[in-house]
Amino acid sequence: MRIKIRKRAQITIPGEIMQALLLKEGDELELTIKNRVICLTLVSETETKQRQKVSASKRESRVKSGMMPVPLVFLCFGGFSVYCHGVTMGVASKKAKELLALLLLQNGKPLSKKVIAELLWPNKMPQKSMACFYKTNQYLKNIPGFNEVLPLINSGGALSLDMSRIYSDINEFSQLLRQAPTIENRRRMLLLYQGRLFQNETFEWLSSQEAYFDMEYLEAAEWLIREYKSHNLIQEAQKYISLIFEE
Repeated sequence: MRIKIRKRAQITIPGEIMQALLLKEGDELELTIKNRVICLTLVSETETKQRQKVSASKRESRVKSGMMPVPLVFLCFGGFSVYCHGVTMGVASKKAKELLALLLLQNGKPLSKKVIAELLWPNKMPQKSMACFYKTNQYLKNIPGFNEVLPLINSGGALSLDMSRIYSDINEFSQLLRQAPTIENRRRMLLLYQGRLFQNETFEWLSSQEAYFDMEYLEAAEWLIREYKSHNLIQEAQKYISLIFEE
């Protein structure tokens, strides 16, 4: 069976192989190269969970070890963690987390409350979805610690986050992306990317955003590899080649 390499070096695994190997959506495959042969290995659920634990530990230590200049910290790559003054803040409501995720991606820009309601409750009538929105908004305001910081800004029919009181790795990643590429800022982007955007969350609108950040991460890594190779820094280039394959 032949597989054609398409634009942006993406490979689609044929359905026959998916069925033969009993693969399903969400499974992780590890890619290795041996003697110019590409090998795909199914990663066990245990290995996946272990990687997630390590990633979460790195994120938490990064927040607690540094003096953050803002009270609220959102780490969104490789999971979704919220910290208030360095302490983990639990958000039990799935819809409240989804609302925060949606607003974080706006980076301070107001988002219509009607649009939010439609995205979060697509199967409800407009009146009911708006009622759910106001209930979820109030839930966030009542969270201890969160209500003291009050990062939510209501402006007429829209809602946004006060980014002057917030740090998010999404925002930093996006700021670095807008800069002219340098070894320093591309390395920082790769360091920020601890895993997929809001990993393990099941927001219905997430896939396009997830794909966008995945692609920007890969392009940053590819830029670094080319840059290191152009300076004959083969060992450094190989490190980032290995990093891509580990993902």
